[in-house]
Amino acid sequence: MACADIAAVLLAAGAGTRFGRNKLEADLGGAMLGVHAARTVATMGFGRTFAVHDPAHAGLAAELDALGFALIDNAAPELGLSHSLALATKAAGETGAAAMLVLLADMPFVTAAHLAALIAAWRAQPDRVTTSTADGVRMPPAIFPRGVWPALRVLSGDQGARSLLRDAATVTGDVAQFADIDTPGNLAAARAFRIGVPLRDSL
Repeated sequence: MACADIAAVLLAAGAGTRFGRNKLEADLGGAMLGVHAARTVATMGFGRTFAVHDPAHAGLAAELDALGFALIDNAAPELGLSHSLALATKAAGETGAAAMLVLLADMPFVTAAHLAALIAAWRAQPDRVTTSTADGVRMPPAIFPRGVWPALRVLSGDQGARSLLRDAATVTGDVAQFADIDTPGNLAAARAFRIGVPLRDSL
């Protein structure tokens, strides 16, 4: 899968309010939760890989740096997902990338096959946002062509780019791979899933 013209961005600066602590450094299958999606991205040959992170989380930062991610400090995660997106878009704008793939570090089960399907769908309509969907819900990972980046830089709050996904092209995936870890219960279910127990409704 050729993707040298795409910048991949991992959003890894969430405050973890519902989790009660820094969830991205919690263990999942012998690795930090926030590392799983990063490892998937690192295998795919993106032109640039960025991670927006909280500089207070040195352990995760070291892991991401070792995987080749350029680290973007977000010292104000309380400003919401949109702030992380704006920081990421600014960094990507300094590259020659034609599009930006955005995925969340608390979604550890997204597969390389699904990301490849997203890329293929975007190439078929390179001026459109392309997003993932399961059970009729649009969600990250998503690909944003360069033409919409100015809109990403002026978003606010914790809704991220949801407004830009309404008219996006979609690629359907298995709902299990889009599980995001927001609570200790979610993490317990994710740990069970990694040893062969199906995901529960808490995810």
